[in-house]
This record gives sequence, structure tokens and C-alpha cells, in this order.
Amino acid sequence: MGEGSGSKTESPGTKKKRVRTETKKDEANVQKKQRIKSLVSRTRVYRGKGEGKNKKRLKERKILKAKAKRRKKYKKMNKMKIKKMKKNNMKKGKARSS
Repeated sequence: MGEGSGSKTESPGTKKKRVRTETKKDEANVQKKQRIKSLVSRTRVYRGKGEGKNKKRLKERKILKAKAKRRKKYKKMNKMKIKKMKKNNMKKGKARSS
């Protein structure tokens, strides 16, 4: 058998029972509520600071998206115009040669 498997005797220093200091129930509830309030107020402060930046970022993003959409649209339109012009030029060239 392994060492330490026998019965252990406690040292006289550890025999004392530890007494837990407890606050009264009402006091504990009040402290708990105060802690919760402080935590909630902190998150509100952080939220408030971030809101302005977030709104600004969203506006900028919206503007950039709109610009990108317009660019894409006009790029597509220009491609179509170029194709049409080439087609028309080809038709004109064929009409002249015949």
C-alpha cells in the first residue's frame, strides 16, 4: 500500500472551527443591490460614450456604400454604351462597304 493511506492525526492548530462572519440578511441584500446598481451605471456610461462614435461610423459606412453602388452602376452603363457604339460602328462600316 502507498504512503499516507493510514489514519491522519490533525495538528492542534487546525482543530479550531473556522467562524464565518456573516452580515445580516438585510444588509447583504442592500449591498448586493448597490453592487448591481454600480455595475449597471458603469455599463450605461460606456454605452453612452460609444453611441456617438458608432452612429458616426454607420453614417460613413452608409455613404461609402451608396458611392460604391453609384460607381458600379455608372461603370456598367458606360460598358453598355461602349458596346452599343462599337456595334453601331460595325454596322456603319458594313453599310458603307456594301
